[in-house]
Amino acid sequence: MKFYEGKGKKRKSRAWLTVIAAVLMMGAMSLTAWAGEWQKQEDGAWKYEQDGEYLTGWQYIDGVWYYMDTETAEWVSRPALTQESACYLVENAVNKTGWYDDEDLYGILHYKVDEANKSKIVVSIIMETAPDEWTTTLNTFDINRRTNVAQSQQTKLKLNLYE
Repeated sequence: MKFYEGKGKKRKSRAWLTVIAAVLMMGAMSLTAWAGEWQKQEDGAWKYEQDGEYLTGWQYIDGVWYYMDTETAEWVSRPALTQESACYLVENAVNKTGWYDDEDLYGILHYKVDEANKSKIVVSIIMETAPDEWTTTLNTFDINRRTNVAQSQQTKLKLNLYE
């Protein structure tokens, strides 16, 4: 008889736990999750809204870097080619090619400016081999500021930064 009561108590406890879990899951599902979304403005400009606010500056959205004007929050399809933008634009162009997609093989990649002058910007792709330790340069690109083309020093392949 005691065994049966114990089993019965376990069943009641499990039933209550199931009810409580279901209520908690329903509550969690009813919370509003603000996902970002592109919004076309009346003047034709595009802005990206997330959590009720328009994003500005460089933003990583769905695997692509976008530049949003810091004053208007409008997407700038061809941001000025600066040392800062060069790294984002090279990363976008390299990602489109599929190079270095295997994280197990390549790990975390960093893009850095090695040199910049009036005619070109040199950007290297460096692999992080340990926390804050970058030892392997995977590729280096010479970016022609006039043509906006990044040419690999290793392979001589060319990437248009604004395509």
